[in-house]
Amino acid sequence: MRKNIFVISIWFCVCFFSSDIFGQQVIIGTKQQFSSTSSILEFPDNDTRGMVLPKVNSTLVTNATGGTLIYDSVDKKIKYSTGGTNWVDLSINEGLVNTSEQDNLKEVVGARALIGNDSSISVEGVLVLDSASKAMVLPRVESPHLKMLSPATGTIVYDTKSNMICVFNGKEWAFWASE
Repeated sequence: MRKNIFVISIWFCVCFFSSDIFGQQVIIGTKQQFSSTSSILEFPDNDTRGMVLPKVNSTLVTNATGGTLIYDSVDKKIKYSTGGTNWVDLSINEGLVNTSEQDNLKEVVGARALIGNDSSISVEGVLVLDSASKAMVLPRVESPHLKMLSPATGTIVYDTKSNMICVFNGKEWAFWASE
């Protein structure tokens, strides 16, 4: 029985996650190779799924680390933290959100996944990426507003056609470009 569990575990890791243990790089999905040696986390290209941000009340988050991304369930907007209780609105308009599927769930204190070098890091978050030289590569989708027919509220992707970061607020897509 142990042998079967070990084989299943190895199969799961090979099929769903590809990682370079020494370089601390992780691929999620079916992608076969990294786009860049400067990435810590990558998703498959030309997929029609994005990364969904957590839906939380930003006023209840009192010690956010700079760079934290959330979907504010009260303001119905996508925000990022500059540290502490300081949140910057990244949405154009108010969106729609239904939190009923998570309202009765209990938070598991200390539950998180850490990708990076320092296992003693104490940053709060469900997924924590820790690196001094690598960054996360968002899911890359060409024209997500046309190809993603039913995105979840808080979905974030990189549009490979317009070269913009795109977020879905539950009603509409917002596009961010460098100036």
